[in-house]
Amino acid sequence: MFVVAGAILLLVVIVVWSMNRGSRVSYRGQPNLRAATLDAMRAHATRADQNAPAPTAPQVLADVIAERFPGDVARLLEQARTTSAERQQDDLVYEFLNLILPALGYGEWAPRTYEGAYGKRRALSAWRSSPGTPKAMRGVADILSSDVSRAHREHRRREAEKADEQARLKYESRSEQERLARQGADAERDAEAARAEEARRAEAAREWERADAFANELMEREAVLVRRFIEIALRKVRLLDEYGDENLGALDEEVTRVLAKMKKKHPAIGASFRVETALGSQLRDRFLRQHDANPAEDVGPIMELDGEGYEAQIMTWLRALGAEEVQGTPRTGDQGGDILFTYAARRVVVQCKRYKDKVSNKAVQEAHAAKSIYDCTDAWVVTTGTATPGARKAAQMTGVRLVEQVTTRAGIQAALAGLRAWAPS
Repeated sequence: MFVVAGAILLLVVIVVWSMNRGSRVSYRGQPNLRAATLDAMRAHATRADQNAPAPTAPQVLADVIAERFPGDVARLLEQARTTSAERQQDDLVYEFLNLILPALGYGEWAPRTYEGAYGKRRALSAWRSSPGTPKAMRGVADILSSDVSRAHREHRRREAEKADEQARLKYESRSEQERLARQGADAERDAEAARAEEARRAEAAREWERADAFANELMEREAVLVRRFIEIALRKVRLLDEYGDENLGALDEEVTRVLAKMKKKHPAIGASFRVETALGSQLRDRFLRQHDANPAEDVGPIMELDGEGYEAQIMTWLRALGAEEVQGTPRTGDQGGDILFTYAARRVVVQCKRYKDKVSNKAVQEAHAAKSIYDCTDAWVVTTGTATPGARKAAQMTGVRLVEQVTTRAGIQAALAGLRAWAPS
């Protein structure tokens, strides 16, 4: 403790001696003289090696001022933060020196002695350049000026950061408000679009309901035409292809034909695609319900059918009576055969003739030829009429079976019953 107190006392003596002698101690090159001076004084006072270089006189004096007048130093720096011009900063240093130096007992070196002739700033400049002002005092003034300038710069930096932060917060707030506004506008726009879409769908549903109601009314008005459509469609659909499948493509063709006929009588159908679509859908549904309800149903009055209709009816009866692999032959180039089927382990080719007149031997010859072409065990000629004597003789010679006057299912049923027992002679 005594060593430290002695060192501090020695430093104060050096300061006073330096000011009285016009000390030539250099204080240049110190970026923060007050902080450096305090550190240097404490370090020097506590070092074991007391021969280490001591702090400079301006540093020691500045630290003494800071320690003895902390409130005044704080007020100086606070005032410095709000000054802007260099002149104002010099005025603060000038007033501070005039306040502090007399309190330290150095009133004769205060710069106010020059004020009457020059004013504060020029008085401070004249005081600094005067040969009678100790260098240590000038160094203290420089330290104070540096601290004042630094305090002002630090204040401006913080104010700039504060302004930047406020600007950033304001920008973010404005951006968030704009985003929320856009989000709200988008939500409202989406809601409006959803309401419009819902209204459009509701109106479309009502239009479809009206179209269905009108189509149903037309179906009732044209009941005769609808029944005729079902008969024709059944006949064409049940005309099996070479794979044994029904010709469902014929249904669409018949729907198109019926719609064309209805449009001529009811122009309102063509004026609305909804009505036309609903009518076509009802025609298909009506056909499919009847088709699926009774697959073995007659396709129509036999004697009103055309050639293909009669073939379709024979196919329908064959399938209903248990024949397997029932299929048609190509529409063109059938080589004398219209239907192929399997029953009781026998493969049969059939030529159909919906004739009011008698069947000639030509039909028998064609069926006999088709038997070899389609690799069958049996050949039939099925007709709504009867056969000529020549046809009967040809059938006996070739082994072709004549199934005559087939206008109901019973005729096909009888032919199938005798298939196992019948053998060509």
